Amino acid sequence: MYNEDFKYYSDFKYILPEQIKTWDFEELDCASREYINTYFNQQRFFDRLNFMSQAYETLRKFALQGEVIIVSSGYNPNLRAKEKWCKEHLPFCQFIGVNLKEYKLTLLLLLLCGGVNAINIIFYYVLAIMRKQKYMTILYIIVCLVSFLIMDTMTGRMGLMGASLGYLILVSLLAALLLVYIIIQTRRNTKNE
Repeated sequence: MYNEDFKYYSDFKYILPEQIKTWDFEELDCASREYINTYFNQQRFFDRLNFMSQAYETLRKFALQGEVIIVSSGYNPNLRAKEKWCKEHLPFCQFIGVNLKEYKLTLLLLLLCGGVNAINIIFYYVLAIMRKQKYMTILYIIVCLVSFLIMDTMTGRMGLMGASLGYLILVSLLAALLLVYIIIQTRRNTKNE
């Protein structure tokens, strides 16, 4: 599609699919990534899709043995086009589309959780260097007990957002407990010296 759309541009170079090596389509000099992303919402993109060798036959064999579910993420109208394509070309498969825009805040919370968890790993190693691993187990048990108290309720009431918030609470609690324990141990060590 790129080759068709930009072939008359002065800085155009013909690109074969196997020449695309980057996620950002940096090889496509005449178009921005945003422009290229619009291709994935166009019917002409889906009209040109072909199965990889043996893919259809393999999916068909799986479908004879049980249910085949194709899960894909994206945004509308891309998800609608994917669903339509699957219904036409893979009628024996179920399609589930996940609209990422609906989960933007949830995904951001999970990224924040990853950052807090990275801090927890640093705290863990600080305590390991201090040879206090057995006390860390107690802190992890406390966080585990709190998870039993809050996670079912939060997930049940708020779904994936509740699970993400609950996870943020748990990793933050663990960070706080580890930090407090590091401070206590550091003060004890300085008093003993």
